[in-house]
Amino acid sequence: MDFSPIEKIIGEYSRYKEPGIGLRYLRHSDILPLINNLSDKGFYTPIIAGTSIEGRKIYKISAGTGPVKILVWSQMHGDESTATRAIFDLLNFLSSENESLIKLLLSSLTITFVPMLNPDGAERFTRENAIGIDLNRDARALRCPEAVILQKLKDEIKPDFSFNLHDQNRYYSAGKTDIPPAIAFLAPPFDFENSINGARRKAMQIIVLLNRELQKVIPGRIAKYSDDHEPRSFGDNFSRQESSVILIESGFYPGDEQKEYIRELNFRALLTSFILIAEDRKSVV
Repeated sequence: MDFSPIEKIIGEYSRYKEPGIGLRYLRHSDILPLINNLSDKGFYTPIIAGTSIEGRKIYKISAGTGPVKILVWSQMHGDESTATRAIFDLLNFLSSENESLIKLLLSSLTITFVPMLNPDGAERFTRENAIGIDLNRDARALRCPEAVILQKLKDEIKPDFSFNLHDQNRYYSAGKTDIPPAIAFLAPPFDFENSINGARRKAMQIIVLLNRELQKVIPGRIAKYSDDHEPRSFGDNFSRQESSVILIESGFYPGDEQKEYIRELNFRALLTSFILIAEDRKSVV
C-alpha cells in the first residue's frame, strides 16, 4: 500500500494544526470556539449529543457520507487531552483542499468524532467525572449521562470501527525495555479467554499496519497496551458488540512535555487508519 500521501501531509502538518489549542490542560471552554468555527465554515454541523452531569454540552461532529461507519471519542478521562487536539487537526485537514485523498475518505467513510466526552473532568483536569466516576468503568452500569451518551451513539451509528483515544504516563515501557512508548495500541479483548472474533481480527490487522508504518518514524517507541480483559470498559464491550475497536494510548517522547509531537503522531495514526479502512472498505462492510 502506498503511504507517500501521508508523508506529504505530515510535511504540511502545520497547515492543519489547530493553533487555538496548544496546552495539555484543555477545558470545555477551550474547544467551544473551535466547534463554533466548524459551524461557520459550513463543512460540519456539530450536534449536541447530550450534556454532562454539570450541564456542559457534549458534541458529535460528523464527516463523510460513506458506507463504513467510524466512531472516534477522546478525553473520556478529563486529564487526557492529546487526542482531542489531534481530532481538531484532523477536522481542519478534512475541510482542506487535498482533493483526491479527502474525496476517497469522505466518499468511503462516515466518521463521527466526539471530542471531550468528559468535559466536567476536563474542567478539573481529573481522570474521573464530576461525581468521581471513571467513565471507562461505566460501560455496563451506565450510571453517568456521559456513558449513556457514548453507548447511545454506538447503538445509533453501529460503527464498523471504534477509536478509543487515551493518554498514558511515562512509567510504562515499550516491550521488555526501559524505553517509555510514544504510543501504544490494542484491539481490546471481549472476554477473559482473549478470544478473537471477526471484528477484533480486523482491528488487529489495522494495528499491525499502523505499527509497521510508525516504526519507521519512532522505532522502538511503540507498545502493545495491556490486553487484560476489563468487562466494565467501553472498548471491551464495543468489541463484544462486534465493532472493531482500536485503542490508542498517547505516551511520552523525550523533550515533548506538552505532548505536541505525540499529538502529531495521533494525527498520523488516525489518518493512516482512515486511509487503510477506506481503501479496504469492501471487506469491512
